[in-house]
Amino acid sequence: MYSIRIKTLAVLLVISVIMIASGSLCRLAAQDELQALEKTETAGWLKSGKIRELYPVWGSGERPSRVFIEKYASSLRVEALVSYRDTLWIGTEGGLYAYSTVHDSLSGVEGPFFVAVKALAVDDEGSLWVGGDEGISVRRGSAWFHYSSDNISFLKRVTGIVNGDGRVWVTTFGKGCGYVISDSLTVLSRADSLLDDRVNCIIEERDGIIWFGTASGLCRADSFSWQSLRYGSRIPTGSINDMSLDEEGNIFLAVEGAGVARLNLGRVTRYGAKDGLPEGEINAFSLDPAGRVWAAGRSGVSVYDGSGWMPMSFPGMQLSEYGFLSICHDVEGTAYTGTDRGSFIISNIDYAREVAIPQRFPISMVSVIAEYDGVIWMMSGSRIFRFRQKIEEIRLPDPWFEGALTGMTIDRSGILWVSTRFGILQFNNGAWQIFDKRLGLPTDHFRWVSRGDGDDLWFGTFNKGIMRLTSKGWTHYTDQNGLPSNIITGLVTDSDRLPWILSESGKIARFVSDKWESFDMSPRGKAWSTPVDPEPELDAAIRFIGGKKDSGVEVSALNGFALGTDSAGRVLFCRSDGIFRYSENSWQVIDIPDAARRYSVSSITGMANGELYLGTKGSGLLIRRSGGWIGLGVDDGLSDEDILTICRDRSGRLWAGTRSGGISIINTGK
Repeated sequence: MYSIRIKTLAVLLVISVIMIASGSLCRLAAQDELQALEKTETAGWLKSGKIRELYPVWGSGERPSRVFIEKYASSLRVEALVSYRDTLWIGTEGGLYAYSTVHDSLSGVEGPFFVAVKALAVDDEGSLWVGGDEGISVRRGSAWFHYSSDNISFLKRVTGIVNGDGRVWVTTFGKGCGYVISDSLTVLSRADSLLDDRVNCIIEERDGIIWFGTASGLCRADSFSWQSLRYGSRIPTGSINDMSLDEEGNIFLAVEGAGVARLNLGRVTRYGAKDGLPEGEINAFSLDPAGRVWAAGRSGVSVYDGSGWMPMSFPGMQLSEYGFLSICHDVEGTAYTGTDRGSFIISNIDYAREVAIPQRFPISMVSVIAEYDGVIWMMSGSRIFRFRQKIEEIRLPDPWFEGALTGMTIDRSGILWVSTRFGILQFNNGAWQIFDKRLGLPTDHFRWVSRGDGDDLWFGTFNKGIMRLTSKGWTHYTDQNGLPSNIITGLVTDSDRLPWILSESGKIARFVSDKWESFDMSPRGKAWSTPVDPEPELDAAIRFIGGKKDSGVEVSALNGFALGTDSAGRVLFCRSDGIFRYSENSWQVIDIPDAARRYSVSSITGMANGELYLGTKGSGLLIRRSGGWIGLGVDDGLSDEDILTICRDRSGRLWAGTRSGGISIINTGK
């Protein structure tokens, strides 16, 4: 009996101990959870980021004492729009414009210290914020204040500006995002749990909830924590081009390559062209005063009315022919839609009309640049311009040649010669002459033209070899005359005015003593005749924006070939394992770092002292000086990183013609 009681008491004692221990464990668990919650509270966006003071580099009426890169870009791409009171502010790659809705007048605005405008916003005090690749300019009243990326590296490549609750948000491509309160800038990055430092857009919601649209997807933050919605949320994976929040709490996402996704209370609905959206990429949203979301895309504009998307139609306009890049509404409900054709469209219930933007620079693509007697000649695929003290267009003889121009040169008499896909053009004293198969030429498809000795001219064809024009007439050269191939991919003339050609096979040949001499360019590992000339020390008076000597900048991948000359007339040849220079009857080689072979070179030129300038396809400008490589891109002030041609003028400036950013002029010194 007693033993049973003792056993019972022992069991009860054990149970009591267990219960007490359990209670302690529960309390400890609760304390741990509270501590974890407190830790989470300190991890929200409000207590994240690095803070620094934001001071303007210079104020209104002042400018930097030296300009290193000048940009001349067209205003064809309307990148940003914002409406405030009676003014529509228009940001283009060619500058800032203002449209008065009262006077129906459009004018250029001087003020921002950069050319290409990527972002616009108006804050609570009515100040205009203008963002670009080089920083931000703010117009307060009639005064401008400038914040340069040279002094504040965060401001490189600004992609968006958003007016928030007592703060202004700034997004960048590669530096994260941040917000400005008074003169204080707080920067948020991946170190603060941001999904990607390439941020395209931001929405500030109620209760301190912030949505970040990045190149890797969507990210959310509140006062307590960060959350990535890249995977597992049914939101399409891809870059978020823009976002919009409607009055019902729906968040609309323009996902690159995947149309539009609508997010509400964790539910995701996806829309595409079959649901009434434009066929092309969706680039921008706008919310009208009625609470409807408008989506502007590559081939049209659609409106979401709460139940679905409705494609818009404007009288007399074929919207599928436009690329719409930006959109906004004024307080009266008028829609303003920016295009990629140098215009914006004003529309409301009653009417729609297109307003053309005056072009400060005539073309976005510059494929050839040449200098003659201090005059700069520029060419795109469709138009030719002459730049003396102002830009003057040289009208083509027939619309047939628009889009068919391939090369140009100026002979010693100042006569312009143009190669095209439909023959050869000569422009002399305002008159055109056409040379084609009707005059006995073997082809109409010419890709290259270069001035030779005396009055000689050399023309490279697509697949029929080389044509030479002298005072005695035409001469035709093919592989039967020693050319390595009949398909010509490059043509230059050296200091002796002898022509050099680059063939499709990568082999090169020169014309000397009335015959073609081919060169077997030995691969890496074989001996070369002479070393590269020693180069001078870096001139301290010349500044390169971005990059440092021997900084490890990836230099070239030369995934193809390029042919050019330096200022001494020596021939330069590029390929993936090196840059080769022909000097004193022998080849010299300049090595390219093994790790730098992704880029593809498009053009090359250089100085007599050995400095080299390489234009690349999508990777900007590469400069070799004093044995080191320096890279310049849009972060450093170039208007575009796809370089089609480079030309050095008599004053030492380097003119870079780009695919979509007009011309950038780099002052590298003489």
